[in-house]
This record gives sequence, structure tokens and C-alpha cells, in this order.
Amino acid sequence: MTQPPQTVDDVRRNLAEHLDWQFAERNDAAVAQALHAGTPMDDVRTLNEATLVDGFLGFLRQTGILAHWETFTIEAVQRVFLPVLVFVLLYGVRVLCGINSTNALSSLLFSNVPVMLVIGFTVEQVTVGLTRRGASQRTAASEYALLDPQTLANTISKASAAALMTLFNGSIHCLAAFGLFMAEVMVAVDGTRIITTPTFADCGCLKVEEHRRDRKGADVIVVKLLFGWRLTLAPALQVQVSPCSTC
Repeated sequence: MTQPPQTVDDVRRNLAEHLDWQFAERNDAAVAQALHAGTPMDDVRTLNEATLVDGFLGFLRQTGILAHWETFTIEAVQRVFLPVLVFVLLYGVRVLCGINSTNALSSLLFSNVPVMLVIGFTVEQVTVGLTRRGASQRTAASEYALLDPQTLANTISKASAAALMTLFNGSIHCLAAFGLFMAEVMVAVDGTRIITTPTFADCGCLKVEEHRRDRKGADVIVVKLLFGWRLTLAPALQVQVSPCSTC
């Protein structure tokens, strides 16, 4: 069954749920009295997506995760017109917003000026785009703001398995050092084979035996070579984060 296209309200709802924001009440009368009495305000913020993302980035800085993400590199990409950190942040915000379709990024994320300003873009970049290369070939149906949505997916997908493992494990270590995890956790170990082609870079090789029946009904052992990795995760059940992973 085809899912209906996501809306801006869906993104806002997903963002609030993923960051565990809850409803609160404000006593406007007490606030007015405090302001009239000269009580200083720490800050004034609007409750929108940009505020939520800004708070999330503040958490990344406080835990040291943002500094760790700055060390992430994509060796397969020789020339990048943006820092690699920006691609990681864009993909992370996409996950936070629960945006399922890459093609929907232009309307649901890349065109959101306040959120893009928080990540580090300018208003001109959001409205005009990072580059006008190929602008003459665009039509109204293919017009996009900021950058082509496929650029984000294509860039992240070129990262090596080792680099991604270091990125995730380092983030988990930062969370552990911050004190997010308990001293003892209950985990569920899961090992999954990631099958690739023999020519895939840095993949391993595993020889497996399969029992089959030939035309005469005799048992025959067939040796097969499997190429790829075994992804092993140990997610902590209470916090829904994997304290360790290997590939």
C-alpha cells in the first residue's frame, strides 16, 4: 500500500517525538509579573523546528560528539564543495525529522530556512542554491533549493564501512563518557551477514557448505563463497542505543 506523502506537520511531530519533547504549561500571569518586576530573561526562543535542532546540536557539542564527527572523512570523494561534517549533520537531521523519501528533502528540509541557518548555511544559499551549475537545464518539476537531494545520499554512501564504524562507535563512546549509560546494561546481540559482490572494496570472504540432493537423491555438499561482512550489534534494550558494534 502506497504511503501518503509526508508533510511539514509530520516532520515537526517526528522531530518532537524523537527528541522526547513533551507538552508543558506556562503561567503567563506569573511571567508578566516577573518581567514587570525586572526579572532578567535568560533567552527568548520560539518553539519551532530550528529551536529543536539547535538544542540537539548543543547536546552534540556538550557530549563531544560534534568534535568527533568533525574527524569523519570520506576518502572515496576527492572534491567536496561542503565540509563532510555538514553532510553528516544534514543526514542526522533527516533521521531526526523522520523524512523517509530522499526526494522529499527539498520541500521538507532543505527549504526550511531557520533549520538550515542553524546548521550553518546562509539565506542566499537556501533560496538560490550552493551552485547554479546546470541551472539552464532545470525545469519547474526539477527545481530544487540548496542542493540536489541525491547529492546527500550519494556522498554519505561513498564512506567506507570502517569509517562509518569508527563514526558510530566513537559517538557511542562519547555518550558513555558523558554518563548516558548505566554501569551495567542488558543487551541483545545480533549478527547479520551483509552480502556484497566479490569486487566490493575491503569485503571479506567466507566459505560455507550447503547440503543438496542431486537427481538421484544422493546428498551432495556444495561449497559456496560468500563475500561481504558480518555486522554485529549489541543494542542496549533500555536506552535503545548500541554500546558496541563490529563489522
